[in-house]
Amino acid sequence: MKLETPQLFKGAFNQYLDERGYLNPIDIVAVANAINIKSFTLKYQLMSLSLHKHCFRGLHYQLPPHAQSKLVIVHSGKILDIVVPFDNPKESKIEKYELETGDILFVPNTYAHGFLTKTPNVSIQYLLDHEFNHESYNGINAIDYIRQFTLNYDVSVSDKDSDFVDHIRLDMTKPI
Repeated sequence: MKLETPQLFKGAFNQYLDERGYLNPIDIVAVANAINIKSFTLKYQLMSLSLHKHCFRGLHYQLPPHAQSKLVIVHSGKILDIVVPFDNPKESKIEKYELETGDILFVPNTYAHGFLTKTPNVSIQYLLDHEFNHESYNGINAIDYIRQFTLNYDVSVSDKDSDFVDHIRLDMTKPI
């Protein structure tokens, strides 16, 4: 089975907290079976820690033949997760998900992915089915779109993410 659209799994694992921190056991085989992705083979992992609220990372993707499907696992904090088909990045095609600790989102390899932190200390793990390939790496500039979710707060975004040439085509007839 090949998933064509993102798929969300709320509360996919339990977090065990104590005064030292947390432990997040994840049964990857059970997650893979629940998602029912026969073609997803773990080949690459990334970890992300965002210390501050209103930090934006994304929208990133890799072009074929190095396109990456990914499992986005939220280990701590809350995010607004954003995915959009990278071949047609317009506002009407954006899918948004409210994710928190214990949630997992599957993102197919035809989507760009990014997130906005809603709390400080957000820790995310990515499990990917292809290695990083610098020549295939690309992104979509989404800063104008993201600003509507942060009201008057400053958004922390890297120069790299704000320099992407492609922008999400916004529907300027809709009020923000």
